[in-house]
Amino acid sequence: MLEINLENRKFKFYLKFYGKLNFIFGDSGGHKSYLAEVALNYLDGLHRTKGSFKIDGKEIGQDRILVFDNKNNLDTYVFKLKNIHNCIVIIDEFCKIHKEKSFGQLIMESENYFIFISRKVYGFLPVNVQSVYSLSRNGKLITNINVYRKFNEKYLGDIKYILTEDSSSGRQFFARNFPGIEVCSSSINENGKKHTRDNSQLHNYLLNDINNGKDNILVVYDSSANASFYPLFLEILMICRKKHKTVKILDWESFEAYLLALPVFNEVYDVDDTRCQFNSVELLCESRLRELINYKKSSLPVCFNSMVSCDSCTNFYNCKLKAKLDKSGIVSGILKTINNNKKVI
Repeated sequence: MLEINLENRKFKFYLKFYGKLNFIFGDSGGHKSYLAEVALNYLDGLHRTKGSFKIDGKEIGQDRILVFDNKNNLDTYVFKLKNIHNCIVIIDEFCKIHKEKSFGQLIMESENYFIFISRKVYGFLPVNVQSVYSLSRNGKLITNINVYRKFNEKYLGDIKYILTEDSSSGRQFFARNFPGIEVCSSSINENGKKHTRDNSQLHNYLLNDINNGKDNILVVYDSSANASFYPLFLEILMICRKKHKTVKILDWESFEAYLLALPVFNEVYDVDDTRCQFNSVELLCESRLRELINYKKSSLPVCFNSMVSCDSCTNFYNCKLKAKLDKSGIVSGILKTINNNKKVI
């Protein structure tokens, strides 16, 4: 967790952020650019500004705090990003760094914490739904509050069709473990072109499905990387309601996070566990699964198909999971509330 305490004669900022990539939204006059100004004053020791910056409860020195405004040239900002690690970087929306062609790659490859002052989430970054904030003022105190929230539905009910942005292992999981329910294809044809499903087009897929008569839909997406597309998704959900379509939402962190939370592993991860080494919970959990079972995202391991017995697996004799894996526990938590018309083994 990141904690920022800044105070001058006018205001006191107390902000909390989780994970590597964070955004602060707000219109003009919402104090978001003023935050960058106060942070610079703190670093320069100006205007009676005091405060502290903490990573995981430990205060860090000013040499590990950077504010990218619009006063230096582009090369300076690029050089700094390539040569710092485990720092907190605040990037103002008017900074020249946005003009760098490899800006997205620089951020993804950088092992630092970022707070972007912006009016939108950049579509090229895997930003968690819960990592988008606005600033709220109460007297002199300014805090950050979530702009978007997870749906966290508790009961899914009678599902006839499952739409997921995951074209590989996550989609295979539903197709194999819920054989009584129609599951979306791994790709979609549009204007004669084949497109692999991904989160950037999930809202369009949903609109296309309801226009083609689908109903009682379960939409599954990874909240760990969906923030830039969240507003578009909400717009389509409004259309669904107007058309009296029943749409339920499963917004887990990622399919890989779901697998790790199963009793066989019992490892639960969220955005704060990513630190600055991983761009999303999904990538963190992929890495962890590769350590545990040589996981490949492109295909679902036979271990997580409840319709297949372990002794059909070629790795059965060397498997470290077979003594612990309970097939009945593969479909767990909220997924158990789906009324599948073919019983899961």
